Amino acid sequence: MQPVPRKIEHADQNQLALLIAQDIFAGFNHHFKIFQDISQNAKILFEEQDWAQAQKESKERIYFYDKRVSECINDLKSSYRLWPFKPGLWLEIKRQYVILLYDSQQPDLAETFYTSVFCRMFERKYFNNE
Repeated sequence: MQPVPRKIEHADQNQLALLIAQDIFAGFNHHFKIFQDISQNAKILFEEQDWAQAQKESKERIYFYDKRVSECINDLKSSYRLWPFKPGLWLEIKRQYVILLYDSQQPDLAETFYTSVFCRMFERKYFNNE
């Protein structure tokens, strides 16, 4: 996923939160599409009894999640100024993200993706039940 340059100089906090939430959601959707494609290929490899290639792709699939989370973080870093940590902004990002989950086929996985992105970006002191 390549970062899309954004003109956000004049965005208010709600607009900025929506843009960031949409980008994280796009990162999840990108991951999920790739995962589905590889899983479909695994079925074909099994049917063709191509055990070596099936094993290779199975190992690669394990690392895909971490790779997609890292890509999403890099895209966010290149598109937005996210430091210093702004609790109000991140509460609004989470609220906007949850709204996006209503249209998701995999809301639990999408929420986990968001949490992975957030937890890798910020220090442990910012993690809480809110």
